[in-house]
Parts: sequence; C-alpha cells; structure tokens
Amino acid sequence: MKPQIPIAILLAALATTGCEAAYFSAEVTAQEVCIIDMATQFPPAPGSGAELATVLQTSIGEDDLGVRLADELDIDVQVLSVAVAPRANITDLSFVDSFSVSVGADGSVLPIIKVVDLTPQNLEAGILYGEPSEAVDVTAHIRAGELQMDFELRGALPTQSWEANIDLCLSTQAKYTVPF
Repeated sequence: MKPQIPIAILLAALATTGCEAAYFSAEVTAQEVCIIDMATQFPPAPGSGAELATVLQTSIGEDDLGVRLADELDIDVQVLSVAVAPRANITDLSFVDSFSVSVGADGSVLPIIKVVDLTPQNLEAGILYGEPSEAVDVTAHIRAGELQMDFELRGALPTQSWEANIDLCLSTQAKYTVPF
C-alpha cells in the first residue's frame, strides 16, 4: 500500500523549497512554421524596362501565426527564410536586381530589422529564396502587434501589375504557464 500524503502538506513542502509555484506549464518548440502563399500585388512600372524601386507593406497578425498572445505566453520567434514566387502576369523573377525584406513600422518605438536581401544569385527556377545570415528575432514586433513586412524591389519591373506569393518561414518556441 502506498502512503497517502495530504495535498496541503505537499504544497507547503514545495513552497519552502523555493520552487516556482505553477499550476500548469507547457513548452512547445516548432522547428519550422511557414506562412505560405501570401499573395502580394505589385504595381506596374511607369515605362518599359524602367529601373524602379518600389516598396510594399503587409502585416502579419495573431491569426496568421495561429496563436493568441496571452500575457502568460512566453514566445520566441525567429525568421528562418523568405521565398518569393511568381503568381500572376509573370512567369519568373529574373527581372529583379534586388528584393529586400525588412520587419518594422515607421513611427514605431521598435527598430526596423533587415531580414534578407535577395539578388539574382538567390534565383533558382524563377523563384527568389534566401535565409538570413544570422537569426532575426521578431518576437518584440509580434508582441507589439507590429509585425509589418516591408518589401523593397529594384529592377526592370514589368509594365503591367503582377503578383507574387511570399512564403515566410519561422522558428518558434512558446512556453505557457498558468500560476495558481
């Protein structure tokens, strides 16, 4: 027969040991979570073969990430890769001289962070793909509700509007603790 220890005595013993009191704690690590096929429309260039720089913005929120950011959730999110693929009115991205991706918002207290610079060397089978040279932590931007992606594109852009699918792959680690 196993000895029965009243729960109150067990809790009192734990409190005196200096252990962190928690009713429930869970930790999840996702090596790679990708937000795929973010359809992004680009405006037409003003003239044929015009060298042009254009900046577009899109925001990523809790719904895109599939998580609600409660105060009890300790989360760490880092960008692993960015891919840009033709979607409509173009067949490849060979006209691109550079495609820069940054995270941040003008006027925010958080800094704008360069994620990746894609060049023709990052082009394979008509798709641009790149990984940051070092981890890019975007956790503070997600917590602030300001995960705004800025895309700066340079090259001889098409004279008609066109679309691309942008895939963003992230590494996430989350820990949820409910105190008692």
